[in-house]
Amino acid sequence: MWEYIIGIIGGVVLLAIIAYFVATYNRFINLKNGIESGLKQINVALKKRVDLIGQVVDSVKGEMKFEKETLTQITKLRSSVKTDMSPEEANKVEKTTRSIFDGLRIQVENYPNLKSNENVKQLIDSINDIETEISRLRYTYNNTVQEFNTKKQSIPSNIVARIAGFSKKEYLEFEEGESLKKAPKVDLKV
Repeated sequence: MWEYIIGIIGGVVLLAIIAYFVATYNRFINLKNGIESGLKQINVALKKRVDLIGQVVDSVKGEMKFEKETLTQITKLRSSVKTDMSPEEANKVEKTTRSIFDGLRIQVENYPNLKSNENVKQLIDSINDIETEISRLRYTYNNTVQEFNTKKQSIPSNIVARIAGFSKKEYLEFEEGESLKKAPKVDLKV
């Protein structure tokens, strides 16, 4: 009789362990897919930002003489930005585009004709909207990474992570505001 009760208890415990493993594994998969999706969305937004900066450059070229280096940077960025960048690549593109855009914005503000040009204003507003979108997407991405990494390090879910081979995920660490401190010199002479 006791063997029967112990067998039932053992079976229930085993089922509970299996159910926990499956639920935890599925949560890791859900978080992993959310991280991958979030990074792709950020990469698409970064590509939009590069394209819009290029449009601003094209719009102001007629009224201003651009530093050749800025045009070269934009062209190089346009060809290098893709939707499957790693977090490290996305961080690099974000830093470069933020620096270029901040320098460009400062220069455009110094030219009254450009400040009043409706096309330039709309493009600058569009880039500002993309900035907000990138910030929101990065916040969501980093929260998902934090949940994933915390779950991976916490007992007992760390056992499931180890068995399933899940590795720690990278945060996106965009340096907001940093580029304003070190804005590049963009020489835009009429």
